[in-house]
Amino acid sequence: MSVQIFAATEMEVAPLRSLLQKANKKQVGYPVNITVTGPGLLSSAFRITQTLLTKKPDYMIQMGI
Repeated sequence: MSVQIFAATEMEVAPLRSLLQKANKKQVGYPVNITVTGPGLLSSAFRITQTLLTKKPDYMIQMGI
């Protein structure tokens, strides 16, 4: 199982990235990938589509402020 997380800016995912770096794989249990898409609908749609076609994650989370 894998999880893909998307956010427009690094600022939005910085707390989560920090938390995941502190946790080891045994605590998380599965790969969690983070992609920063850039601001805007077109940029987000492009990066999300591109990532989903290449990585094929089991779960996807779009997060932001």
